[in-house]
Amino acid sequence: MINGSRRKNPTPFLGLLLLSSAANHAQTAVVPAPAATATPRSASAGLANDWLREQDNGFNSFDLGGQFRIRYVDQTYFAVPGAGVTAVDFRANTPDSGNDLLLLRTRVHLGWSPTDWFTIYGAGQNSEDIGDDRIPPPQGDGPFDLHQGYVKLGGTQTLPVSLKVGRQELSYGDERLIGAFDWDNIGRTFDAAKLHYEQGQFWVDAFSGRVVVPKEDQFNQPNWNDWFSGIYGSTRGVVPKTELQLYVLADNASVMSPTAVGTGVKGNTPRDIYTVGTRFQTLPGKLRGWDFNGEFAGQFGNFEYAAKTPGVVNGQRLDHVAFATHVEGGYTFDKVDWKPRTAMGLDYGSGDTDPNDTQHTTFVNLYPTNHKFASSAESVGGWRFG
Repeated sequence: MINGSRRKNPTPFLGLLLLSSAANHAQTAVVPAPAATATPRSASAGLANDWLREQDNGFNSFDLGGQFRIRYVDQTYFAVPGAGVTAVDFRANTPDSGNDLLLLRTRVHLGWSPTDWFTIYGAGQNSEDIGDDRIPPPQGDGPFDLHQGYVKLGGTQTLPVSLKVGRQELSYGDERLIGAFDWDNIGRTFDAAKLHYEQGQFWVDAFSGRVVVPKEDQFNQPNWNDWFSGIYGSTRGVVPKTELQLYVLADNASVMSPTAVGTGVKGNTPRDIYTVGTRFQTLPGKLRGWDFNGEFAGQFGNFEYAAKTPGVVNGQRLDHVAFATHVEGGYTFDKVDWKPRTAMGLDYGSGDTDPNDTQHTTFVNLYPTNHKFASSAESVGGWRFG
């Protein structure tokens, strides 16, 4: 694909680095026999699965379940597209100042694992919103659609490499950059392939795919002109009492991306954004109630604004350089009931001080679960800036 300046959109290419683990040395020792203990109760696989498996052992290889969720939303001074130029969030003179709606979500899933190295899984979803003034309604996706559908191979103790191919959720870290957005009435999935390697205290994923764009009353399709790829690794053996994660991510959208899915549904604007970052999290219970976590990410590449965006340079790729950081510390009172936790954190992301030049310095937080951090005030929480 080519953009407005006739440059080709580069095909994302990311290599997978697998680290070898050192062999563990074991010593033989005489250990007294342990005292007799009660047999631990096995974890529930869900009401439907528990009942079916009690009836026949043949159901042990199946996973059947469902979910129904209902939520009421009352929005005041929340802009409704099409209500006029003064329709702005949090402004009292917004024409349609009130918008209350009822959100309903139903999911059903069926999985089959005849062996420990093969799984096939499918999940359907219906998302309904009642009373939303926005057209098309962003929280509705009916009548029924495929939420997940994939095949997984490998992933056993003797075969620590697995491959998952198909429609699937992607979720990493605190979901500040990559999340399933399950808070939302529809959520987020990708048509992707993911390779996973895990050994001891180390694991790494390499994935590439396209985000699925919901479209009401039609089968949801991926944005074929927007590729999202990455390498994401984690280890607990480098920094004491801490999980350390490193990642490299690429989001490559061509000039066809904004209109690739169809009328009324917008994909990402043209861009080639590369994100390099690290995240750390102290392990639970290792610091006598204290915990610390942080994430640091830098971006480079190019970015193009949506057509006719006021006050910015339109119709060309802008050089993109941006960064964001998150730090947080907390203390859990684990010797009292309910184990309350108090914490303090800081989020900072770069913005664009001059939107009229050819530099784009606003951090782009890719595919996050923003509402997870600050309810619907996503311009404050998550990593959404500018």
